[in-house]
Amino acid sequence: MIGVILLLLAPLSTGLHHGSSSSSASLPRDGYLELGPAEHNFAAFSARCVAPRVPCVWRRWAQRARREARRAAGEGDGEGEGKGGDEDPEEQEEQEDDDDPLSWRGVRALCGHMSVGLGRFRAGSGGWAALDDVPPAEEPANLGSFMDRLDATRPARAAAADAVAAAAAAAAAAAAAAGGDGEAAAAAATEKEKSRHPAHFWDFVFDESFSGGGGCPKALASYIVPFVAANDLLHRARIKGTEDGGEAAAGGGGGGGSGGGAPVPYDDHPSLFVQPRGSRCGLHVDSGATHFLQVLHAGRKRWTLGLANGTTVTTLETSTGDLVFIPAEMPHAVASLEDCVASSINWLDASNWLGRGGRGRELLLRNEMWRQQPDREAKTAHLDALARADREAVVAGRQRQPENLGYWEWDAGRAGERFGGQREEL
Repeated sequence: MIGVILLLLAPLSTGLHHGSSSSSASLPRDGYLELGPAEHNFAAFSARCVAPRVPCVWRRWAQRARREARRAAGEGDGEGEGKGGDEDPEEQEEQEDDDDPLSWRGVRALCGHMSVGLGRFRAGSGGWAALDDVPPAEEPANLGSFMDRLDATRPARAAAADAVAAAAAAAAAAAAAAGGDGEAAAAAATEKEKSRHPAHFWDFVFDESFSGGGGCPKALASYIVPFVAANDLLHRARIKGTEDGGEAAAGGGGGGGSGGGAPVPYDDHPSLFVQPRGSRCGLHVDSGATHFLQVLHAGRKRWTLGLANGTTVTTLETSTGDLVFIPAEMPHAVASLEDCVASSINWLDASNWLGRGGRGRELLLRNEMWRQQPDREAKTAHLDALARADREAVVAGRQRQPENLGYWEWDAGRAGERFGGQREEL
């Protein structure tokens, strides 16, 4: 699992306030933007999300992406999928959700053999995002065993989650009535009520690589990389590597490249999250000044975001199929409102490689994995050239519209065909 820099802000209200447009002229009213299919282009994404450092969400992106992929493959029209026009819209949405290879049932069937570690939130923990590692003796044998345990305990876990929510609401109301800190009272009541229930009710799989050792490479065959990450510099340059020092496998058409076998930061993405209702992580910032995206394949989540003006916290909810973009170095915490399956990618592009004082570049050069790279000076210079070409293409309006990519296309650096004309591979 790629390490992440911890940034705990406790309580959330310290130095921050819940607000809207009055707190910063550059922020949208809700603190984030919802973008539609017409804004699936680099210009809109760059101007509205990346440049102003605004979190963005695309509703039911995954369902639309699968329809587009099937249409491109000649399987249906990509809209109604050949189904009758009289079908109930809610039933059609449920069917679309179930069709996701990474739905709850899908990921259990496809990746049940996957080796995973578990995390557990603990207020005051010094671990990443206030998470402790679950002792190995308490961990199920694999992902399938973990999900089976979640299925078997679902009624009891639901009752526990309801009890926690009720205790938190009651504590917050009592504190507010007494002129006290409702957020702090709710947090304390939450932890007290959770302690009355089995600790494993709140355990979850967090940021486990599909492609790493013990992963689930079968999931990558149908995985769609969102267009927002298509311009990932490291994949476009095909700087590849493996954790065991061996040559990167070709897989379904990717691999190879110039890593020389040394580990490469973020090369093992996308990663998997399986999180029961009521689980959460603390406020944190992702490592390396990378951008972060997450696709929610099943369930609902609530995101707490510390916005770019440094003083405002906002919240947004995502549901099955939603794609969310979190700009580099934006603090975020996430709570699962239902049992959830999600996947994520961290990446570097011209905006965080050159922008913000070259913060992404600086942190990559300091990364221990990067320091082990053979010919790292030449690779760094090549990434510099790619980033400069991207920036110049954006300014000149020459950059093509990025598209969703199959995982193996992305892994093989095919996204470079959509950017700037700069030679991609070193």
